[in-house]
Amino acid sequence: MSGHLAGARLLPWLTDDGRRCYAQDGGWLALYADVLEGDQLAMGYGLLDRAAEIVNSGASEAELRFLVERLSEALRDALRVAECRGERVADPDDDGRSDDGNGPDWAPPAEAFG
Repeated sequence: MSGHLAGARLLPWLTDDGRRCYAQDGGWLALYADVLEGDQLAMGYGLLDRAAEIVNSGASEAELRFLVERLSEALRDALRVAECRGERVADPDDDGRSDDGNGPDWAPPAEAFG
């Protein structure tokens, strides 16, 4: 997993100067990122549904340009979400055990236990 920092999770936004943002896995910022990723994907689906209506309605050139800009933004967001989630997919060569072979190399957050 190229670019992945141990114990960190890639966030679905960039810094003001275009660099990647990372947060500690399982922290509140990572949980917020989960919500934002869902919102970004939902907006993309909504825009995609609306796009067919706009194209079929005989939209003007300006309306179509606006639509293409929004679709480009939605695609950029969806690709960033895919990259973020792809970095969290387990390594197929990883057996899930810690380096010493005793127990899992992760622990669920305390909230998982109520």
